[in-house]
Amino acid sequence: MRELRPRRIIKRGKTRWEVDFGIDETGVRRRPNFATEDEAKAAIEAYEKGLKRYGDWWLRRTPLEKKVIAVTCQQIEDAGLTLERVWGDWQKWNREQGQKPTIQSVPYVEAVAEFKRRKLAAGKSSRYVDETFDLLSEFGKGREQQLICNITPDELDQWIENHKGREGKAWSLNSKRTHRTRFSSLWSVAVDKGICSGCFCWLRQEGAAIEGAAQIFEDWEAVFAQG
Repeated sequence: MRELRPRRIIKRGKTRWEVDFGIDETGVRRRPNFATEDEAKAAIEAYEKGLKRYGDWWLRRTPLEKKVIAVTCQQIEDAGLTLERVWGDWQKWNREQGQKPTIQSVPYVEAVAEFKRRKLAAGKSSRYVDETFDLLSEFGKGREQQLICNITPDELDQWIENHKGREGKAWSLNSKRTHRTRFSSLWSVAVDKGICSGCFCWLRQEGAAIEGAAQIFEDWEAVFAQG
């Protein structure tokens, strides 16, 4: 990043000190001027402290969170939108509702049971449902009574990355992607039932993020609609 320095200018016959902060988030070039050089240097210091806070926030994100942010921002950009517009539209929608929707969560084991019931009722093969149920239950050992909405994406991602199969070997990349897809089905049911928010959209995005192609979880818009 270029070094910011005050530049001496003459404005209306008086000496002023201008700082070029570059293009801001609205697309306007910011070039404020100050009465003294010390005031200009103080403004530069405050600006750089703000940038450092942004950098520190980014460094605290997990690799998984960074992938989700990058993929989601790319999808928003491809749709011709901006983050400000998406956030602003959601805030407007939320105000129109009068109140934020409430998530009535349930223990993980109940969410898994509901997943199995729905998939069988939808005509999914018993083999697929049983295999997925076994996988979900394996992750749920020790988490049976934990509310599904309190399970974090990073917690699940670490389990998938570190888990070993029956032969004691780590899962291959393809296996991890397959299992993420199966977990995504569970959280899709949870979001649809209103017992969890949409924070697990990364499950179907993660593989696409690695390949550089943005594939967004199909109910992402529904998640926005639910708040």
